Amino acid sequence: MATGMVSAGWAIEDGVGALFADGRLDEAVSRTPEARLHWVQADGADEAVERALPCRLLDE
Repeated sequence: MATGMVSAGWAIEDGVGALFADGRLDEAVSRTPEARLHWVQADGADEAVERALPCRLLDE
């Protein structure tokens, strides 16, 4: 990713669901409190930056 060979994008952990509307993230849900949705992108200095986003925990 940092070299530009891979585009920025979403990384979704097991147990997470992401709802997109019109190409934009609308909501992220999880079946476990630890699971996250991540946005990953290059930082311009040959590194990748990963940002974890909170998910709404689904009730059982």
